[in-house]
Amino acid sequence: MTIIPPGDNSANTPRPGTVHLAVPINKRPGPRDIEDQNRANDAAKGSLDRVRKTAENWRTGIAGLVTLVTGTLLFKGQSSINNYEVWVRAALGTLVGLSLAVGIISLLLFLNAAYGKPKVLTTQEIADTGGIDAYNLRLAQAAVGDLKWARRWALVSAIMLALAIILAWYGPSASSGAAAFAKITYTPVVGRTAKQVRCGVLEAANSKGIRLKVSGEQASINIEPAQLLSITIVSKC
Repeated sequence: MTIIPPGDNSANTPRPGTVHLAVPINKRPGPRDIEDQNRANDAAKGSLDRVRKTAENWRTGIAGLVTLVTGTLLFKGQSSINNYEVWVRAALGTLVGLSLAVGIISLLLFLNAAYGKPKVLTTQEIADTGGIDAYNLRLAQAAVGDLKWARRWALVSAIMLALAIILAWYGPSASSGAAAFAKITYTPVVGRTAKQVRCGVLEAANSKGIRLKVSGEQASINIEPAQLLSITIVSKC
């Protein structure tokens, strides 16, 4: 075997058993390469801050959604819920409850993405990951994972809340299913001859009087026995 050193052009024709030694290429990084590397390092260092800033913005939004759902449960009231059909009440309770639960899960994930999980950090753990920059990069990757799942849960919560709102707007009320209505003639003031006729759903009738639910009025009408003149059952008002 013949070894020809670099720069020796004595043998232009390759022969069997001949090995040509190549000149090693030692390319030094130019100013542009150094600048690109510095930018890449800065981007890697700032990735954790960017992810956590995004998670904070999403956290604020989902916190407002959870507050809205909670406020709806508190201020809607039992009397308003009872105005719907039984299946509508069950569906509303399920949708709103699941929306609140999923919203809380999403909020917890946003908190993890924005602030990380609380734990005691040791210098050995940082050293094992390759330094503070590598450790922050690992935290950024974990935050991205939490942020991804938090967004999905937030979307599910918003969809459930939207379905509950649509059902509350267009769901049938309990009074719409009445087979018959009561047409009542009574005197608003005992002892007066002035008469008044009201028609609606008869909610209660006993020795204390009659309670009538008139469509379009929020409160029911209570009529005492001394005020009552007549009751007629009709198919519609």
